[in-house]
Formats: sequence, C-alpha cells, structure tokens
Amino acid sequence: MPFTICRRRRTVVPFWNRRGGCASRKYREAALKAQTGLSVQNDHPVRAFLTLDGAATPPVPGGDYAIHPGRISRNLSIVLIFILLLTSCRQKMADQPRYSPYAESTFFPDMLSARPLPVGTIPRDLPARNELLDRGTINGKAADRFPFPITMDVLHRGRERFDIYCSPCHGYIGLGDGMAARRGFRRAPASFHTDELRAAPPGHFFDVMTNGFGAMPSYAYQIDSHDRWAIIAYIRALQISQWTPANAVPPDELQKLEQRKQ
Repeated sequence: MPFTICRRRRTVVPFWNRRGGCASRKYREAALKAQTGLSVQNDHPVRAFLTLDGAATPPVPGGDYAIHPGRISRNLSIVLIFILLLTSCRQKMADQPRYSPYAESTFFPDMLSARPLPVGTIPRDLPARNELLDRGTINGKAADRFPFPITMDVLHRGRERFDIYCSPCHGYIGLGDGMAARRGFRRAPASFHTDELRAAPPGHFFDVMTNGFGAMPSYAYQIDSHDRWAIIAYIRALQISQWTPANAVPPDELQKLEQRKQ
C-alpha cells in the first residue's frame, strides 16, 4: 500500500517518506490534498481511510476507520459461495445402498442379507476357553460335575445371583411361581423340583442359562461363567432342601431347623 496511517497525528502519509515516525505537517497536507482533494483546517486533520488498492476515501462519521463498499460486496460473495458449497455436499457413504438388519436379500442363494462368519474364524483377542468352565460340557456332552469345589462362599454368591436374576420368574424356592410369572405368563416357568430337573446334570442348567431355553433368553451377557456355576450350586441346594428326608439330616442340623420353626 502506498500510504500508511500516522496513528499519533491521525493522518495519511506515504510509507516511503516517513520522517521520524510521521511526516512533517506541510508534507502531510500536500500529500493528502493531492490524493483526496481534502485539506487540513484549523489544525484539525481531516480523517482519511484506505482501501485495499491504497487509494484514500472520504471519511465516514462515527469512527477513524471505515469499510469500503467494494470490500463488503466481495465478502458477501465469498459467504454466498461458501453456503452454496455446503448445500451441494452429499454424504455418498451414507446414501449408498445397504441392507437393514434381517432384511431379505435377492443376491445370495439363501436369501439372507446377514452373512455367516467363515468356518474357523475366531476373534484375534479371543482368550483360551476352558470347555468345562466356559461351555459346561465334557467332550461335547453336558458336564456331570462342577469345574471348581463348592464352598459356602460359592453358595452365598449363587443365592445372591439367583435372587437377582432367577427368582422373578422361578421364585425364591424354585417352584416357578415368581412375581413376574404370576402377573402375565401364559405358561409357568419350569420348577426345579421335578424328577426330570433333579436328575439333570449341572451342564444342562449351564447350557440353559448360556443359550436360553423356550421363552427364557440367554443370560450369558449378564452373568459370567463363574456366577452361572454358583447359581447351579445354589439350585442343587434348593433341590436338596425340598426333597431330602428328615432322617438324612444330621441330628444337630435337624435340631437347629426345629428351633427356627419355633
């Protein structure tokens, strides 16, 4: 720009002829009059304003600086172009053809859009699995034993988990008369005190809790494998409590039970 603004005296001077910070008054007056036709009167400089091309423009009331109309129109044009570019953008990845969950496909022979994993595919971070602990099976069959010793701590944990997840449907004793079942189940949940379930191996209960059975959903994502085994141990304790004859109970334990009744 061929001119700069002398901020101390608020005048416009050429940038190549600044003398000691600002040009002399005489030179300032001559340069201002030559460029704008304005003059300084009564020792009050007339304010001048610069445009992008360096030419001075007459002052505008209300301030020392003003925006040239050309600059306003140019800025508006840039804003309008930017808005048009935004409205013309399209998310082609979001608009491309795709299948909805469980949608039918006419491309694959089985008509299923959800494709099964290739045989042998496993997650890269899949931990080593214990067949008995994590699947409840031994050589592919329902396990007939527990993967760890059953202690009182395990039974207490199993009772806690049972009361949270199982009792709403199966009841606190396991008769299939939980509060949820009483209030709208068309078919009562299974009772643990049938001959069939008393004879069922522990692996059967583990499979039901892991994969679901009938109207019962899978609880594998809510109860980990250790807690599932603890619940099975508590179910065994419930079965014993309801079907063990009194003469099979040790005398001291039987006496404690009699005292609790009183």
